[in-house]
Amino acid sequence: MAQDKLQVFVSYSHVDRDFAQRLIAELRSRGIAVRHSYEIPQGENWSEVEGAIIAADAIIVVVGARDEPGDFQRREWQAALEETWERPDKGLIPVLLGNAKTPSFLADRVALRMSAGIETGTLNKLIRSLTDPKLRSRSVPIDKEHSRERSERLDYIGRIANSLKD
Repeated sequence: MAQDKLQVFVSYSHVDRDFAQRLIAELRSRGIAVRHSYEIPQGENWSEVEGAIIAADAIIVVVGARDEPGDFQRREWQAALEETWERPDKGLIPVLLGNAKTPSFLADRVALRMSAGIETGTLNKLIRSLTDPKLRSRSVPIDKEHSRERSERLDYIGRIANSLKD
């Protein structure tokens, strides 16, 4: 039997668990099947987490402002990035909490920024980007602050590239 329910994997740090659990509940209430590594029993090996990442139609990476990602979350991020290289149609969507910075491996992706609460408008953008296959592998709408941050980063890269030409 074919799986017709959208499958999403959510990667998050234990520090951001409260936010992630609310986000997961919202996604599930909208009919999206969600997996995350904290639901896999302790003692299970990495292959089950990796299998959930591979099986997902999209991956949400929750990036908190309060801490650096742990080794396990970095491993999830690496698996997510490798999987999206293999399957470019698979969505990889960063969700930045508060004033979190976009990790370098996601610098080419447009992120959604959320506060500790889950804003309806931003949640709707996330749902749209997950459920529309055309949007899933592309950038999602972003707020002005993050757009400015991306523009500044591109300007900086341009200046560095020009200085290397000289």
